[in-house]
Amino acid sequence: MYEVTVTTARCKTLRALRETFKEKRCYIHDRAEDMLLRAVAQAPANGRTFRVAILTVSELGFERRTAYLPIGTRALGRGLLLCPGIVGPCLRLRLCGQQGKENLSNRITVAMEPMPNFLGNPFVFELVRAFGHDLLYADWVCDHTEFNPHDSLAFLKT
Repeated sequence: MYEVTVTTARCKTLRALRETFKEKRCYIHDRAEDMLLRAVAQAPANGRTFRVAILTVSELGFERRTAYLPIGTRALGRGLLLCPGIVGPCLRLRLCGQQGKENLSNRITVAMEPMPNFLGNPFVFELVRAFGHDLLYADWVCDHTEFNPHDSLAFLKT
């Protein structure tokens, strides 16, 4: 398990968030861009600090492909919580340049209540590091979406 603290202070407005991504040379995929406005709107107005735990599916005790619902249920049973949407972009900024190092996977799914995209499909944020670039991505997820034992997810620590 990898633990990190993220703050939402620089993520109070959509404009500030985009400027911070630009400063850090971190990219926002179109799928994630669609969710950013909702994530910022749902964020605490005065900023907040969150403790985040990043762990693999196998660290939660699953040795086979496992669906999102049992993974979340097991994590909740261990005292972890789903992340508010704003944690996805803030965590992406916090981990710029670090994925692939320090035992961090190149792809981290943010365990959160899925947000509907512009078509109404359920999406969650993903932090991707590929070809030397950091990307905030979003992917479709539902209760039966499966993850491999080596896949990493980010949860809130209580």
